[in-house]
Amino acid sequence: MLDCLNIQYYRGFESYSIENLSKINLFTGTNNVGKSSLLETFEIFTFTNSGMDFIRIINSILDRRQKEFKECDLIYSNKDFFILYNDKKKLKCAIFSLEDIYKENINLKLPENLSSESKFIKVNLNGKEEIFPFKLIDTTRIGVLDNRYINSCFMDENSIFKTFEKIKEDRDKFKDLNECLSKFDSNIEMIDFFPGNKFKVFLKNIKNPILLSSLGEGINRYFSILVNLISNSKYLFIDEMENGIFYKHLPLVWDLIFTYVKEFDMQIFITTHSKEVIDSFYFAAKKHNFFDIRLVEMKQNDNIVLDFDMLESEILNENELRRW
Repeated sequence: MLDCLNIQYYRGFESYSIENLSKINLFTGTNNVGKSSLLETFEIFTFTNSGMDFIRIINSILDRRQKEFKECDLIYSNKDFFILYNDKKKLKCAIFSLEDIYKENINLKLPENLSSESKFIKVNLNGKEEIFPFKLIDTTRIGVLDNRYINSCFMDENSIFKTFEKIKEDRDKFKDLNECLSKFDSNIEMIDFFPGNKFKVFLKNIKNPILLSSLGEGINRYFSILVNLISNSKYLFIDEMENGIFYKHLPLVWDLIFTYVKEFDMQIFITTHSKEVIDSFYFAAKKHNFFDIRLVEMKQNDNIVLDFDMLESEILNENELRRW
């Protein structure tokens, strides 16, 4: 489990530290304070065990935000590197030009089709360095990650397909998946994957299945969360959980999160702007008798971190928990 992380020069963070992380961590704060970037650092740090792991994760992050791997905008201001570390691991990523690479590595063999504008990523994981040509990173060659980061804006059906396939191989998990979907919408009987890489839903009283994407943002977001929970992901990152989900469905989503975190020993990181999400977070923790939680209010130069007891005091005293 990730219990702390120090960040230097990642996107908007010049220097930032977070400690006492828990099993279920909810982050709130004003726009552009760095909530989504913080989720990205957790994703990078927890899943990087080699240089190629790092490249896969970086590719996934940039593809999510830019739709194509075109510009590495992961580094703060005018710096040329970022560092993520705690007492167990240290990860440094640096961006180099072709000239810099040749200066430092005169015997390095590089592809012939590089121009003077070519950039390189140097990955240093616990002292071991690896260098990758930035422009030649190819997801068809290096493979893509199973989806575990739920974007604030859309669901990438292709990225979640492999995870869904694994669930289908387990009859009990597939049954649980469809039962949980029917709790969200009682008209849903079953979901499946059809040729053309499209999820389709069977609805009551409708003969032919319809595209999941046509049912609206709420069910798509709920489905993304559900698939990742049931598949037993070690870590899960959910950006702006409330997007598209009716507030009365929030307790259902939290019930799923607490149930599967307890069952599979997962660690969850979630961002929100919503008071309803924060309130339902507390009530779900109390209902499940699960107190290993944190609410973190992010600020530019500091954090306000509440454990369960502190959160309960704030809720019962009807204090405003979004103090930005």
